[in-house]
Amino acid sequence: MVQELPLKGNLKKNGKQNAKNSEKKVDFSSLEIYEFLITIGDNPSCEGAPLCISDECQKKRKLDLNEFEATRKSRRHRKQLVLSATKRSRLLMALGFTMEDIATAALETQKARQEREETLSSQKWDKFSFVFESATRRLKKIVNKTKPQPTQTAIAPRMA
Repeated sequence: MVQELPLKGNLKKNGKQNAKNSEKKVDFSSLEIYEFLITIGDNPSCEGAPLCISDECQKKRKLDLNEFEATRKSRRHRKQLVLSATKRSRLLMALGFTMEDIATAALETQKARQEREETLSSQKWDKFSFVFESATRRLKKIVNKTKPQPTQTAIAPRMA
């Protein structure tokens, strides 16, 4: 038997069920869990050797939703999901990677991070140059419009 849950999102409006959407319903009775091996990644945004999952699924299992809910651990907070460079290195070593593999990955990510920083700083300079040149052109137009135009006077020949 599926337990009916309170409506969320656009199906609920001011504490009352939206009549137009009242017949929409989603039920889940089971779920599939795919497990992958952890390997060295290439994410340049982290310090040290990054982690990622392998391409091949190692284990696949199907569970009843109620069974899953009864046995699952509580949700972790964001800070609990972040692993320090030291913890990632220890995990990779426990999985069979060498210190050389880990150090190489850390150096490659550091190099990629530096290249990104150089690109960003050059883009900022390019943006500044573009804005400065554009402002200079506009200022010149304004100055030229407000500058009085010299009047030409014709010099009449003298009669003797």
